Amino acid sequence: MKIRPLAILTLIVLLGTILWLVLMVASGIPETFEAALEQVTRQGLLFNLVYLNAAFLVTLPVTLWMALLYANCRHRLPEWAAWIGLICVPVYGTLNLLVYLSQITLVPQLVEMHQQAETRAAAEALLRVFIQDLPGSTVGFFNGLAYGILGIPSIIFGIELARRRSASLRVGGVLLALNGVACLTAVAGSLLGLASLEFGSVLGGGLFLLALFPLTWAFFTGR
Repeated sequence: MKIRPLAILTLIVLLGTILWLVLMVASGIPETFEAALEQVTRQGLLFNLVYLNAAFLVTLPVTLWMALLYANCRHRLPEWAAWIGLICVPVYGTLNLLVYLSQITLVPQLVEMHQQAETRAAAEALLRVFIQDLPGSTVGFFNGLAYGILGIPSIIFGIELARRRSASLRVGGVLLALNGVACLTAVAGSLLGLASLEFGSVLGGGLFLLALFPLTWAFFTGR
């Protein structure tokens, strides 16, 4: 059965995710505070594009997409599983919007404070908390936590899609569920201080992107 609104939104999520990946590669991932501070200070437009895209072309569409997946899957799921999946979606959206929008509203103000001698120490302490890409930052942890929370409906809805007759839905469902497992593993790694498990966030992002290709095809063609 063709599901046009879900198909269109899946395509939007796919394109937004690809654009996010391109912008992130172009921007680079800093490994030290000095590199992160230089990135925020000098990249300007590219830095803003990364987070505007992440907020409005990834987080918001993904939130709506998961809500439509809930509507598509809930009749085939136990009531408790469907509701758990639905509840997690707005929590993910709220957390990630706060994280991403803080990078283009709060962080630039902290950078300005860092350039003034009398407020430099306080600003540096706050920047270490609020720069999302800085390894070990508090905001970075909440970003990972948001994806971990999204991992729960990804697993629930992914397993349901993997039971469908469509081969494309089955493949996409399996990849979506594996993305959820990887994101939850990354959160566990952050909480336990195990850097090897934190790689799950990168793996989860890759699996999510791969899942979108067969799901887009399935929702547009009904096959």
